[in-house]
Amino acid sequence: MKPLPRHISLWVTATLGVSAAVHADSFDARAMGMSSAGVATADYSRAASLNPAAMAGYDRDNSHNLHLDLGLQASDKDELLDNAEELSDTLDEVDQMLIGETTADTLINQLEAIDDSQIWLQGGGGLSLSLPIGDYSTSLFARTNLMLAGTTLVDDGDVTLIENARDLNAVFDSDSLNSAVLLQGALITEGGVTIARQFGDMSFGIAPKLQQVETFEYLTTVADFDDEEFDADEYRSEDSGFNLDLGYQQAFGNWQVGATLSNLIAKDYKTISGEKVTLEPRLTLGGGYRNGWLTAAFDIDANAVEIPGLGADTQFARIGLEMNAWGWAQLRLGYKTDLKSAMDDTVSLGLGLTPFGVINMDISALYGDNDTYGAAMQFGVNF
Repeated sequence: MKPLPRHISLWVTATLGVSAAVHADSFDARAMGMSSAGVATADYSRAASLNPAAMAGYDRDNSHNLHLDLGLQASDKDELLDNAEELSDTLDEVDQMLIGETTADTLINQLEAIDDSQIWLQGGGGLSLSLPIGDYSTSLFARTNLMLAGTTLVDDGDVTLIENARDLNAVFDSDSLNSAVLLQGALITEGGVTIARQFGDMSFGIAPKLQQVETFEYLTTVADFDDEEFDADEYRSEDSGFNLDLGYQQAFGNWQVGATLSNLIAKDYKTISGEKVTLEPRLTLGGGYRNGWLTAAFDIDANAVEIPGLGADTQFARIGLEMNAWGWAQLRLGYKTDLKSAMDDTVSLGLGLTPFGVINMDISALYGDNDTYGAAMQFGVNF
């Protein structure tokens, strides 16, 4: 791989900024169906990943459960990965060859197709086992979350290089192109234990956890681009640390309030190039209403955080509804908006089945502008 031109290195520094904070919503399918609203209304069996305090409200007759969660959300309206890979393949085919008008036009069109393109992807999964002990409710958990963002810089001079090779009947050197692709992100894997207890109408929870943070920073020219190489050792850095989540819930009859402080301990991590990725606290406040068949929830982030690669703050407000039919079937709806307008608004829909209260099967999907799609599933066993 040839060294990157200085102007591209400067562009990357400006794109990455001085820090990128790691933040992610839950991939709990029950939570996604309500657009991750539920800090106040989540309970032991429903979206407990949103608030450690939710673990306190367990049913002593059916108090143990095992949950598996998987989910994905992505926005690739520009088809960056496919177009960049297609351009790279074409460049491999014509490198060190004479190019005619048709080939030159193809290369120019493919360059224009990736100009100012962006992609954002988030995926994750988790496993939790709930084990009440006396007056305390505990849960062992392990989860992982990948956040990846990409963008491109097309150098106007590359079009001139292609046209010159065509017009002068000269051998084309694909390594002479300066256009570049940047993929940046973080993979966070954490494991820990949640401990919660009720005190009258109030519940408090704490979740100490160990975190492993892998950062990715894949910067390459379009000629060398390979979407399967971004996580190679030479592009990633790894570190680990300890952190805490805190939670609070309180009921006032059918009305409830709650708060969650995620990642209490701020910590900086470094990418392979030395850029800073910050794991910073996020405080989310919530309110809601619950009765036997209806749950309504509203959450808002009290502070803004930054997602790797976006280079902008995000701060979400969420609203969600769940309608429960006899404890056997659930329909969920949700809406989420970014108060900082860095990310597109999304709507969500979820369905759940809980036959006999022994197992639960939940699926959710979301949609937003600019081809933003997401889906999640959960399978659980109560015993």
